Formats: sequence, structure tokens, C-alpha cells
Amino acid sequence: WLKPSWHKQHSCKTLDVALVNIFDKHLFSMAPKMIPPRPTTVTVTRSAVQQDRVYDDTTDTLDVKSFGEVSIEPEMVDVIKTSWRLFVSQAHSPEAAGKEIFSAFFVNAPEVQSMFTTSKIAQAAKFMAAMQGLIDVLDQPSELKAGVESLGFQHLSLDITVPSVLALRAAVIDVLRSALADQFTRAAYQGFSFLLNYVGGAIVYIQTTYADRVRVLKQSWTQAQGGAGQPSGKQQRQQQQQQQQEQQK
Repeated sequence: WLKPSWHKQHSCKTLDVALVNIFDKHLFSMAPKMIPPRPTTVTVTRSAVQQDRVYDDTTDTLDVKSFGEVSIEPEMVDVIKTSWRLFVSQAHSPEAAGKEIFSAFFVNAPEVQSMFTTSKIAQAAKFMAAMQGLIDVLDQPSELKAGVESLGFQHLSLDITVPSVLALRAAVIDVLRSALADQFTRAAYQGFSFLLNYVGGAIVYIQTTYADRVRVLKQSWTQAQGGAGQPSGKQQRQQQQQQQQEQQK
């Protein structure tokens, strides 16, 4: 029954709903008089929805071609702040919560682990501080943009890619979902997905836009300083004269 094109013909979120639709199409059509009609709507419980890894396809959008201010709805701001505050309060410490996120991140993307040279505790502390700083200004578009922009330039020396951003987003959401259980609602999922998409997309945009410019500026500055500490022409002549005098002696 489950042909390759099946997923295009059915918009079910869970296998249970899918099987019900298949039986509607085949079994009910063969014996309409023997089987009583089923209600047209199916109620999916919250736990069933939360087991589904993707709540909404629109949360996969990652804009890496532009970076500007965003206005987040007050309801979404409240959900993000409430969920984050609850998550941090349940952990032994903010650092412990951040360490758990990084552990999940390294499982999702082990190749990025070599980019981090500090200890896990230091990484966790920086991450949690950065997240808290952004969440505190969610309702201030200009301040939020400035904070994200600062993060982008701080990570300019690292090779941040779209897959690594998606891996970190998945790690954050998985840890939040595990810690908050039923309290991690669909709205919370969409809110954190939106925030992490905005931050990650901006960091990738800054990398692709400014990395080459910064590299050129560094090279130009090195050349302007005489080759990064190399002796000037006058100093070289003086050194040669001193060597000749020592040889004559």
C-alpha cells in the first residue's frame, strides 16, 4: 500500500492517522453498508504530536542571504521566555544545562567539536549567557539584531555552515523537549525554531559576506606594517654592514 508517492497524496502527521485514511479509502469503500461511518475528524493527542520530530515545515526556513531586524509577536516572546526560564530553573545550573546542549550538539555534528578549544564548562557558560542575552531583548528588534550581529563577528574565524546550524538547533530543541516534556508546547517549538533560525542564518550570512573582506584587510595591514615584523631595507643594510665588519676582524 505505501507506494513512494504516498507521502504526496496524504498529509498525515502520524502513522495512526495515515492508516485510518487508508482504511477509509479501501475498506470502507468495499463495504459501506456493513461498517458504520467514522467521524470526519481525528483528534491527535499532545503526546502523539510531540513524538513527531517536525511540527511545522515552515520552521525549517533558514535565511542566509539577508540579515535585518525582526519583530516577534508578543505571544511568541512570552512563550520563549517562559519555556527558557523553566528549563534553566530545572537544571542544576545554567552551565549544566548548556553542557547538556553541547553534548547533544556534538552527537549531532561530531565534526564541529574540533572548532571549540576551550573546556566544555566554558563553552556551556558562553552559550547560555549568549542565549539569555538574546532572549532578554526578544521584544526589541534593534537590540536583538545588534546582539546577533555581535555573535556573528565573534564567530567569524570559525567555519559555520548551514548543517552545523541545523545540528545545534536540533540539539537545543531536543534537550528542551526532553527536559520540559508536555510543557514544551507546539508554540514553544515554533518560537525556538524561529529564534535559532534567525540567529544561525545571520551568522552564516555574516561569514559569507564579511569573512573575505576581513581577510583582505588583515593581509593589507600586514603588508603595510612591513611584512609582519620583518626588518626594513635600512635595517637590512645595517645588518649586512655589521656582518662584513665582523668578518674583516
